[in-house]
Amino acid sequence: MNWNALSAVSSALGVLGVLVSLVYLAVQIKRHTQQMRSQAYLSIADSTRKLLMELRGDTELLELLLRGNRDWDSLSAKEQCRYHLWNVDEAQLMETAFVLWQEQGISETAYLEREKYYVSLLRMPGRTHWWNNYVQHLDDRFEARINEILKGTETLDYGSFLERFPMYKRPEDDLLSKPEA
Repeated sequence: MNWNALSAVSSALGVLGVLVSLVYLAVQIKRHTQQMRSQAYLSIADSTRKLLMELRGDTELLELLLRGNRDWDSLSAKEQCRYHLWNVDEAQLMETAFVLWQEQGISETAYLEREKYYVSLLRMPGRTHWWNNYVQHLDDRFEARINEILKGTETLDYGSFLERFPMYKRPEDDLLSKPEA
């Protein structure tokens, strides 16, 4: 074997080594991306869980949200402030999910299912009032998307919400379905 042949073999082995390294790197990047998406999803799920735990542990807050969803004006100034702060937390959680979805940090399905539920909440009279009058400091793309969706829907009356989510029904809600005398 002469030096030219040895040089050609070593060059071929070098190219093969580079190709193997590139394939390995591509696999590692894909795994890392999947891991980051999983972490983003888990972070959103954990934040959602914390909000729900707060509601489960505070029946007064749950009652406040149910009343506020039905009618913003039925809340005192202090209650409106608390309702507003809750809605800001929830809106920021949805905004985070939206931005992650836009940047392919979570899947489309993971975002769209949350968005569908969030929009159903925003269609309630009190939430609609809050969104139209007090939402601020959110990603412009997120606000525009939600506004576009809401533009094509009607405000959901509270009775329709209770039909969809009967677990939130309270005894005084029966008055909503009875005709006035």
